[in-house]
Amino acid sequence: MSNDFLPADYEAPKSENNYLKFEQGDTKFRILASPVLGFEGWSNEDKPVRFEKMPDEAQLAILRAPKYGTKKVKHFWAMPVYCYKESKLMVLQLTQVTIIEGLTKLAKSEEWGSPLNYDVTINKTGEKTDTTYTIIPVPPKTFEGFTAEELIAELSGVDLQKLFTGEDVFS
Repeated sequence: MSNDFLPADYEAPKSENNYLKFEQGDTKFRILASPVLGFEGWSNEDKPVRFEKMPDEAQLAILRAPKYGTKKVKHFWAMPVYCYKESKLMVLQLTQVTIIEGLTKLAKSEEWGSPLNYDVTINKTGEKTDTTYTIIPVPPKTFEGFTAEELIAELSGVDLQKLFTGEDVFS
């Protein structure tokens, strides 16, 4: 039986996404600037609401109530990164405590120091509440298709402070 419904080489187009998400297995990237730090909750419209400081009671009132307990606000880091798999500049937002603690330990170690000077591989295994992350520092690699100067120029168009106003950080 022939299949003439779709071309044999058809693949659905990937949506353009400028935010790095961890998939199963390894994700390798280079952190390009120090992180913006803040707190994040979710609105009743399922949109992220970010605060530079721990929100007060009035600010918490705009967040959706979780199924159990009090309104949940998570500490986050957001930073520009170069993703090797995508070969492009992306934004990485972290709320995973194990990754934040791992990067903090690397930054404070004498052997590795600032993560701006080497690549990082995050290995993700498991799903939902059984997810684990392993942080692996690796010597820096050259960027494919970019010079350091081109990345710096592209980075100048990224304003992570716009996360706090709900604007597009790339515009």
